Amino acid sequence: GDGGGGGGGGGGHGGGGGGGAVSLVCPNAQVVLRSALFTLDGVSSALEIETGLWVDPVLMAWLAEPDSTEAELALPALYSRYMVGAGAGGAAAAGHAALGAEPGGAEQLEADLRACWALCGQLCGVLKASHGPAGVAVMQRELTVAQVLTDMELHGLPLHLPTLRRPLGEVQRRCEALSREAEALLGGPLNLGSPQQVSEALYARLRLPPPPVPAGAAARSGHGSTNEAHLARLAASRPDCALPAIVLEYRHLRKATDAFLEPLLAKAVPDCRPAG
Repeated sequence: GDGGGGGGGGGGHGGGGGGGAVSLVCPNAQVVLRSALFTLDGVSSALEIETGLWVDPVLMAWLAEPDSTEAELALPALYSRYMVGAGAGGAAAAGHAALGAEPGGAEQLEADLRACWALCGQLCGVLKASHGPAGVAVMQRELTVAQVLTDMELHGLPLHLPTLRRPLGEVQRRCEALSREAEALLGGPLNLGSPQQVSEALYARLRLPPPPVPAGAAARSGHGSTNEAHLARLAASRPDCALPAIVLEYRHLRKATDAFLEPLLAKAVPDCRPAG
């Protein structure tokens, strides 16, 4: 409904394919598509939109500045960053001013649409400046990826659960063996998962050099830091002492199971229907 008036504000936009093509502006397209697909009960074919005819200002901003945080990619932040003083026309300025106002019916909606359209024009210029002539092609490729990711999120990914479970027993046995090695080295019990016990073992019992104490978390915790970087330095500089290498291997194994394997298994649906 904003094609005629919005065209002036977004005259710099090049993603619409030229001619009389009408672009669909879809901020945060992946989230919108996901919600629509759930509403349509997975009928993804109903949303097969030609990527050359639609644009996503959030995605465009991310392409321009990939290190942006989620908050920096929100529409209000994008308006503040790209539209203030951009000379994109009175419609964009009105839309920017109206963005934070109370909902005001059709006028409010029209102003927001005009502002969003003009924002796409500004971002298209930014992409052309940073990516050259390939900017539009890059954007269209990422929009295609957004549709693929949406389908993946809706249907999920196939997992062979026996294969996924197999490493858990091996990791558990290896962690137990590492604990036994550490306790034999120290001549007493040691919880390798406890930074405080590991710190005491390294710096108090084995007299290994501790790292410099910063005025931060390690100092407040009351024990020397056992971060990975310092443990790696100890393992390299003191090959005669196996404990730093033991702790590093134990932590890597526990991270693989605690952060990846077990969460995947917990979220898997054993009897799901394959997407057709």
